[in-house]
Amino acid sequence: MKQIRFAAVCFSLCLLAACKKDSAVTATNQTVNNTIVNPSIISYSANTGGFGSSMKPLTGTPYTLPAGISMSGSITTSINSCTSNQYYECNTTGTLSFYMTLVNNNNLPTTIIFPAGLVLPSLDTIHQGAILVQPDTFTMPGGSSLCVSLDAECINEHRTFNDNMAYGAPLITNNTNYDPLILLLSKKQTIVDDPSEVIQKAVWDIADSGRMTPADAAAMNSFP
Repeated sequence: MKQIRFAAVCFSLCLLAACKKDSAVTATNQTVNNTIVNPSIISYSANTGGFGSSMKPLTGTPYTLPAGISMSGSITTSINSCTSNQYYECNTTGTLSFYMTLVNNNNLPTTIIFPAGLVLPSLDTIHQGAILVQPDTFTMPGGSSLCVSLDAECINEHRTFNDNMAYGAPLITNNTNYDPLILLLSKKQTIVDDPSEVIQKAVWDIADSGRMTPADAAAMNSFP
């Protein structure tokens, strides 16, 4: 786990362009944990609400912080929104960075889990939403506050992503198209660096077509 560290929270994000994606490959079978799955026995739905080109709101179960943990303000795309100079960087991979200030109102250390399948909904249909595909767990000291940095994967390839944007309350997605990806990555070590953006491509393919390609699965099966 990355360590909580003291940092002067003084830098800001640059304006980021919309995500880009390699050409998708048409899949005939889906590989999960080295097992070929016949797509005819799996129900896929392209552009499920809020994913890909869908203009519908994201749906899911509201994410609830542990008792005694509160969020000061909202989740944003600017570190300057943080009100704490204690900083924690989550062990999550992703092309988009989000920030939030968490306060532990308990006297004792409290463990927080951001689960795989957590989605961060944009407040409009212009900016990208995001999803975590691997979980992160960390412990806040009693009576502390933290600026938490959370990286997540883009779920709307052709939308934009800007600094200083507020996001809606996080949800646990009910988009079951992501179950095979989350299952595959649950068997892997925590991925903190994905320079070729293999995971991002798989997330887009699922968002756009309802499933990842055999090439996506093969690439991620090579991860330790």
